[in-house]
Amino acid sequence: MRMLMFKPVSRLKSCDKLKRLFSSCLAQSLVRFEALVIRHCKELEEIIGDTEVYEEISSSITTERSLCLPRLKAQKIEGCPVLEYVFPIALAQGLPELQRIEIRGCLLISQVFKGDNGIVHRISQSVMTVVDCARLTMRRSEYN
Repeated sequence: MRMLMFKPVSRLKSCDKLKRLFSSCLAQSLVRFEALVIRHCKELEEIIGDTEVYEEISSSITTERSLCLPRLKAQKIEGCPVLEYVFPIALAQGLPELQRIEIRGCLLISQVFKGDNGIVHRISQSVMTVVDCARLTMRRSEYN
């Protein structure tokens, strides 16, 4: 059995036909990721696919085991015109080290966390950079 190995800092560029970067099952094994840079993936719809499956799995296991990307510190997304959100809301608790998100030129993106209604719960807006994303409007959570 071959295992996929990803470096702690991974970059993905110009994958024009890619629609989903990771399945929810694969995403749960990416505990070493520290930074992820995604650029110019014209058909990318989801970073983590099968979000309904992920939400079901994460609700049935302990918080400690459900941490999906516990070391992720930085996420940069640029030029992904059909991407509508960055992560499912069920993953918000699985990003304890997240310090920075940069989103540029993602025309359809309307939420950072799918299902959050534009309220950024897990990260402060001060660590977000958003450029040329007309549909993305954020409101501060009362918990920030």
